[in-house]
Formats: sequence, C-alpha cells, structure tokens
Amino acid sequence: MKKFLTYLLAITAVFTLAAPAFAQLQTTPDLDVEGVKVTAMNGSVKVEWDPVPYTDGTLKGYVVWYDTSAAAANGDSYANKAPATGDLGNVTSHIVTGLENGKTYYFAVTAVDTNGVESQNWSIPANVSAIPSADAKTPEDSTPPQVVKATALNKEEVKVEFSEAIVLPSTNPENSFVVQNTDTFEDLAVKGAELDKEDSAGKTVVLTTDSQEKNANYKLTVGIDVEDKSGNPIRSDTSATAPFVGTDAEKAEVDTAGPEVVSIEVVDNSHLMIGFNESVVLGIDPTKNFTIAEKATPANVLEIKEVILGKNSDGVEDASVIVATGVHKNVDYVVTVAEIKDATGNEVNTEKSTIEFKGLVPAVGGDEVEIDVTPPKDVASFLAKKIFEAEKWNVTLTWAIPAENVGDVVEQLIYKSLDKGEEYAKETSLEPDVKSYEMEGLDAGEYWFKITQKDATGNESAGKIVKVILAETGPGVVGLVLASAVIGRIVTKKKR
Repeated sequence: MKKFLTYLLAITAVFTLAAPAFAQLQTTPDLDVEGVKVTAMNGSVKVEWDPVPYTDGTLKGYVVWYDTSAAAANGDSYANKAPATGDLGNVTSHIVTGLENGKTYYFAVTAVDTNGVESQNWSIPANVSAIPSADAKTPEDSTPPQVVKATALNKEEVKVEFSEAIVLPSTNPENSFVVQNTDTFEDLAVKGAELDKEDSAGKTVVLTTDSQEKNANYKLTVGIDVEDKSGNPIRSDTSATAPFVGTDAEKAEVDTAGPEVVSIEVVDNSHLMIGFNESVVLGIDPTKNFTIAEKATPANVLEIKEVILGKNSDGVEDASVIVATGVHKNVDYVVTVAEIKDATGNEVNTEKSTIEFKGLVPAVGGDEVEIDVTPPKDVASFLAKKIFEAEKWNVTLTWAIPAENVGDVVEQLIYKSLDKGEEYAKETSLEPDVKSYEMEGLDAGEYWFKITQKDATGNESAGKIVKVILAETGPGVVGLVLASAVIGRIVTKKKR
C-alpha cells in the first residue's frame, strides 16, 4: 500500500509540474466558429458567421476556406484560403471574389488567435454551399487596402505598393506616411507623396523623403486616411506597414526636354528625310504630325501621303522619318512638326519644331517631273541551310547582292510565312550590305522565307523566296525548295 501511494504521489507531481506545457497543447473549442451562412453573388459569395466567445487569449482574426468539394470527413481539407482573411480582425463577414458562376462552392470558417492557434474544427454548420450566378447582385467592395511592400528607388524616393488602387488625401498626402529608422528610432521626413504615373492601375505611390542612410532598416506606416476606390480606409495594423532598406543611390535626372528637329534632306521631288535629336513617337495618324507649306505663300501646302520611322544619321532607332509628299516645286518650304513626343512623353520643342528646305529643280524641263517608282533588283542565290541541335532547328539564310543595288538600297527586309506563302510577317530589317541571317530555336514545320530590297524612295522589290521543311525528329527529312518572284520596273511621269 505504501509503495502504491509513493507511485501515486510521483505521478501527481509529474502532472503538476507539466501542467503549463499541457495547457499549451490543449485544443481551444471556444475558437470554433458557428452560425456560418452564405449568400450567392455575381462571381462571388458573401460568407457570414457569429463572433467566437473566445476567453483564452486575444483574437487575431478569421480565415475563410473554400473548395468545389465538401470536406465531408475529419481530416479533409479545403484547397483555397481567401486572401488576407487571417488579418481581418474582429469582423463577421467576408466576400470571396473571383469565383465561377454556375459552379457549387463549399465554405468553412476558422478563427486564429495572436499565438497562431487556429480552430480545432471546421465551422458549424459544416460545408455550407452556394452557387454564384450572373443574375445575382454584384458584390460591393468591403475589403480594405493593404500595403504589399515598400522599396527604396533611390536615396530620396520610396515606392509603396498596395493590394488595390488607392486614393490619397487631397491635401498634404505626405502626412499619411510615416517612415522610421528601426535601428535608431528616428523618423525620416516624408516631403511628398503622389501616385506613380507609370502605374495605370493606381496601386503604387512614390514618396519623396529626406536622404536615407545606406543599408539602414526602415519601417513604413500608412495612415487610415488612405482609402481604396470604394472608400474603405486602410486598417491601423500590420497590413498598413512594410519594411525596406535604405540606399544612397542618386536620383536619376528626369527627362523634361522634348524632341527637336535637327536636319532635313531632300531625297527626291516627293520624299523628305527629317531627323530628330532622339527617338520619337508618332501620332495615330502620322501624316497629321507634319505640315509642309510654301514659305512665300503659306496657304499652299504639300499633301502628306505617308510617314515612315527610321534611324537618324547617328544610327538611333526611330529618330528620323521619311515623309512621302506631293511633288515639290522649285521654291522654299517650311516644315512644321506638331504633337510628336519622345519616349518619356515630352512633346516636341516648339522652338525647334520647324525647318526649311528648297524644292528640287524639276528633273525634266517643262511641266513634267520624273519620279522614281522603280524598285531595286532582287538578290541572287537565296539559299537556306538548316542544322538540328539541342532539340531545335537553326536556319541560316545566305544571298548575293546585285552590284547595281549598292548605293541605291537602304534596307533589306526578311519575311517569314507559316502558311505556305499565303501571308508573310516581317522577321527583321537588315543593313544594305548584309549577306546572311541566322534564326535559332525553330520548331519543326514548313517555313517560307522571303527577302526584299528597299530604296530610299520606299520602292521595295518583289522578293526572292526559299522554302524549308524542318522534320519532327531531326534531319531525317530534308526539304529545300527555291522559288523567286520578280516584278518589272515601271517608270511613270506625273504632272507637276
């Protein structure tokens, strides 16, 4: 009997000492969620529940789970978790969006405390279902925005990304942002805040700050006066904060200068080449970007027929244009450029938007002017060589350039067709002296390639064609057919 009492006292002592550890492992049934109900909406389902009577700690929030099949037995799980619901705090509803109309979805809700302990059981009633419908009510946005991340762009700017489009306060928006150095607990002054002009979705804000300290740890906090488009304010919890690391990188200079017209060359009696100091972006109808008028009689204007972008004299892409016009007279003209922008969006410099030229003397005396409409001669010996390596095909095209094309041709164009020559898509543009071109990583199939020659007036040759069949299993099937297409040269004369 004494021995039994000794064992009993020992066991009691063990349980008494281990009580705190067992308490942490115990389940918390008062975290189980009840009263769950759902409402079908258009592409969404609204889920509602009763607040849990939690007494063992501090409630952090709720998690909404869903799937297209029910969790019918213990141990079953749901495939999807509604975004951010673990941080919702003391709320009792959530709208799950992005669902497919006409499909059945099953829902359950769990609660989570600040220690990360989650409900032991799925919510009651279990497996509540709903079928979204296009005829149902479109859900209203009730989800507040969240800070996704913050990044130092340079020592004076911080980019803040949100989960959705946001609205800044109309006055002093910089006051809605606080930045603190978490190493020294000193605030970094925020001097400006504006929506990022490069983000059309409106989810990004760029802050201007005092100079940051390189590699310092900062914490950004956003105030509740920042809202989403539906008027939901950001919450004052962890969803309104984000860390970032400071940098000493210098802020890049902003390009505020518009493009300038710097040169003009009279190609012939109906074509001009106009050069810019940088790459430009033309309007939807480029012919509206140019006006060419007689200097002595501005009411007399030349018709603008076509505008084609090209390289300028320094080889900068899209920094010159070939303008096809009506036939010039032997008089002085003024070219005026309008509504052309550079890549940054700066409009053409109004003080550098005009340039003058003198029309050519007619090539033939009297009333007639000869206009070059003759295309260059096509290349000779247009061949294709194929090599199979690394499970892909490489094709090398070679050709010979006619001597009469030297000095006349300004561009060679390679085209590719995947429908046996019914339609061709431009593959690349090459300099006039190039005699080969290689394409790598082609899949098996039948390819038709065409090369044409183009002169400064815009005349393009009919082209030479080569067909290549690339086998499915490497070079076991060989196909190489040469074809050519030639058009005659036409010389016309027009009235001046």
